[in-house]
Amino acid sequence: MRNIILLIGFFTLCSANAAIIDFEDQGLAPNSQVNLSNGLTSGGFYFINGPEEACCEDLHLVNQNSIALGASTELVAHGDLLAMQVASGGSFSLLEFDLGSHFDESFTSLKVVGNYVGGGSVTQNFSIDGDTSTYDTISLSGAFNNLESAYWLITGGIVATFYIDNISVSAIPIPAAVWLFGSALAGLGWIRRKTTT
Repeated sequence: MRNIILLIGFFTLCSANAAIIDFEDQGLAPNSQVNLSNGLTSGGFYFINGPEEACCEDLHLVNQNSIALGASTELVAHGDLLAMQVASGGSFSLLEFDLGSHFDESFTSLKVVGNYVGGGSVTQNFSIDGDTSTYDTISLSGAFNNLESAYWLITGGIVATFYIDNISVSAIPIPAAVWLFGSALAGLGWIRRKTTT
């Protein structure tokens, strides 16, 4: 019985891979910007303009100390940003992220929408402090689990240009889920066989 409990605990611990998506894997040179007309894959996730595009159909990757909020690579969107999803398929949990804007656009609110695997969605709204010199770290409720996609929508600004960085996620791609589930079943079968002999 103890072995079964240990195996279940191991399976639970291995069932998700926590990660921070900071876009540094793109290797963008300092003081540069890239337009992303076909979206972007970073940290195992795919990003593209979302379903309620408010202004400009463009997404940018920037690493410009003079106009961005830090010496790092950031994703910049106008109105809203994907539709974020696991690039290889599978579900994920969205935990928190950093949000900011270089421009003084008087943002008043942020809406984060998560679309569940199999249908349905969850929405969380936030008031924005309007401080354009720093990022705000936004933490989401525990309801943003088992998502197939998510997107952000900013309102109250002129054009709603905003920066996203340091997205904290927990994901399990479909192939890994199948392997882990199969391993757990095989382990349980082996333990049962061992205890009956």
